Amino acid sequence: MKVQLDSTPKNSRTKRSKFTQEEKAGNSQTQD
Repeated sequence: MKVQLDSTPKNSRTKRSKFTQEEKAGNSQTQD
């Protein structure tokens, strides 16, 4: 579970950045 906790914030940060970039590019289809 320790790994998940560490992977959660990292994933959230990357996903958040990706989500922002995707929205900026208007690529709502790549919002996997």
